[in-house]
Amino acid sequence: MPLIEDTLRKLAVIQEKYPVLILLIVSVFTAVMAFGSLQMKLDPSFDGMMPDDLEVIRMQNVISTEFGSTDTMLVLVELDPSSDDPHAVNDIRDPRVAEYVNILSDSIASENNVKAVYSLSHALKSANNGKIPESCGQIGAIIENSAQVRGLVNAEYSSTLISIPVDINGNVDVQDELEREITKDIEDSPRPIGIKASITGMPSVMNYIMMLLAGDLINTIAVSMIFVFIILWYLLKHPITAFISLIPVFLGVIWVSGTMGYLGIKLSTITVGLGAMLVGMGIDYGIHVTHRFFELVKKGEDFALQDSVVSIGTALFASVATTMAGFGAMMGGSSPVLKDMGFLLTIGIFYAFIVTLVVLPPLLAIERKYLYSTFDHLIFKITRDTGVYKESIVEKCLHTMALFQAKAPVSVIII
Repeated sequence: MPLIEDTLRKLAVIQEKYPVLILLIVSVFTAVMAFGSLQMKLDPSFDGMMPDDLEVIRMQNVISTEFGSTDTMLVLVELDPSSDDPHAVNDIRDPRVAEYVNILSDSIASENNVKAVYSLSHALKSANNGKIPESCGQIGAIIENSAQVRGLVNAEYSSTLISIPVDINGNVDVQDELEREITKDIEDSPRPIGIKASITGMPSVMNYIMMLLAGDLINTIAVSMIFVFIILWYLLKHPITAFISLIPVFLGVIWVSGTMGYLGIKLSTITVGLGAMLVGMGIDYGIHVTHRFFELVKKGEDFALQDSVVSIGTALFASVATTMAGFGAMMGGSSPVLKDMGFLLTIGIFYAFIVTLVVLPPLLAIERKYLYSTFDHLIFKITRDTGVYKESIVEKCLHTMALFQAKAPVSVIII
């Protein structure tokens, strides 16, 4: 591939002449993409995972349009077992509970995006001429005689549910705001002693799961980079060289996050593991370039940077093209989230390749210029007196395996 080789050699020449300028340009672009990553949103719903042309999804969209969202939040009102006050409520049929639920239900009903509120107090008033019964016995009788009311309390009479149909359509910001408002309503409503209330329901659960996954995304990326750094330190023999080799992957993850933010691709339960996957796959490119560069430096090559970029870059181009083709095939699926995953993996591998060839060589050139004369014995374990290169344990194992493969290829294939 003469055209690719010539292009890569010209790029390497520019990188040797203007490494700082290239790094400044990349830094500005990275800052722009980092700002875009702040625009990235979470998608806790499953709506985005299904194609819109399915009949069941189409009918769901029609129902949401005509009647509003079918999401339902819940508030669980229950006895507080930790309360030891002698005046504490010990039965959910206590009129004080009904009064509290009534006040709380009215407060919640006044919030934006709340379509309706169904609670024990409303059911009791419907069965008692618009009034809340004044005794436990009256409330108990109504519960026993009405299946509708009985469905709002548990069998032990220790808890009751407030059902809140809401119109949020998977919008995390609306969900968060509504949860804050309902939480404030719970805190502001005069609660009887021995009673506690908490928010639950599928929207809240999914939102909480997505918050956990978002936190796990950051943690998995951090942990994966730490392990990769340790392995690189062992292989490349110096922490600075290991850190430099890790920079392209870090920038690639930022660029992908920025792309998601600018294109409006939300972070879902499927795409949340994207970062760690890109770290694992993208680090290969940096290792190849770094190892080849210092291998040529060790041999005394005058154009080590150019030769390493050309030789490794050409092979990486073919590797990246085939990998992108494989991930790109995912974009032909019918599921939107699968299409997004295919696009993000494809663009992520492309970013890792570009950053490796554009950013890593200037960093290696700077390290070679200012650090190599001091750390060459640490990087390659070169014995200064004899110039004998000391093989690492990994290299010895690979050398032994290669000899066996050369001597007995048929046996290796059979095994």
